[in-house]
Amino acid sequence: MQSNHCLNCGEALKPSQKYCSYCGQNTNIKRITLLNLAGDFIHSIVKVDKGWLHLIKGLSTKPGIVVLNYVEGKRKQYINPFGFLALCIAISLSISNSIRPYDSLPKANYGDISRMPTEHLKQLSEIANKRADKVLNFSDRNMNIITVFITPYVAFMLWLFFRKRRRNISEIALAYIFLTGFGMVVTTIFIYPIMLILRSYTVFTVLTWLSMILQTLYYAWAFKTFFNYKTMTGFIKVTSVLFLTGFIGFIFISIASFFYIYSGSLDLLYYLSQHQRN
Repeated sequence: MQSNHCLNCGEALKPSQKYCSYCGQNTNIKRITLLNLAGDFIHSIVKVDKGWLHLIKGLSTKPGIVVLNYVEGKRKQYINPFGFLALCIAISLSISNSIRPYDSLPKANYGDISRMPTEHLKQLSEIANKRADKVLNFSDRNMNIITVFITPYVAFMLWLFFRKRRRNISEIALAYIFLTGFGMVVTTIFIYPIMLILRSYTVFTVLTWLSMILQTLYYAWAFKTFFNYKTMTGFIKVTSVLFLTGFIGFIFISIASFFYIYSGSLDLLYYLSQHQRN
C-alpha cells in the first residue's frame, strides 16, 4: 500500500522514498492478512532470538565489553536491558516455581513454646516463630526480585568507591541489570538441576551461597573492564567493594528482620537471653 503521504504522521513522501523522513515508518505498508501476520510473528521471534543469543554470548565471554559498549552508545546489536531482565526473571521464576529443589523449608524455632513458663511468653514465642517463617518464605520466593530491587543500592556503592572512574549511577545500574539477568539464567539452568537431584534444604543453602559468591566474582570481572582497570589489582579492588557492599546489605537486612521478628517481644528476648546463660 504505497501512498503519497505517511500513513502514520501524514508527512509528504516522494515516490521512491522507503521510509518517512519525519517519523521513520516504512512507507510500504501492506494490508493486514493472515499471511502477513504469520510473517511478522516469525520475523519478531527470529529478531529477538538473534539479539538474545548475541547478548548471552557476549555476557558469557566478555561481559565488561558488552555493558561498556551499550553505555557508550553501541546499542543496535543488543536487546533492551529491561526487556532482557524481564525475560530472564520470567525464565527463572517459571523454572524455580515449577521445580522445588527441596521438600519443605525449615520451621523457625525461637524457643520451645511448650516449655515457656507463662502464657504470655508462649504467645510471644508463637508470634516470633510465625514472623520468622514469613521472612524465610518471602526471601525464598522472591530472591530474584530482591536482587533487582537492590540495584540502586549496589549502583550507589560502586559509584561511591569508583566515582573517579567517571561513570554515573545510572550507567552502573544499567550494567548491573545486564549482569544480574544473565546471572539469574545461569544459576537457574546449572544450579537448580543439582538441587533437584539432591533435594535437601542444606544443599540448597550451600549452593545458593556458592552461586552468590561466584556471581560476585563475575560482577567483579565485568566491572573491572567497565571501570577501565587493566590489572589484577583493579579486579581485587572491585571484588573487595562488591563483597563489602554485600556484607553491609546483609547486616542491614538482618537487623531489619530482627526488629520485625521481635517487635513487641522484649520479654521473650530477655527470657531467651537468660535461658541461654543458664
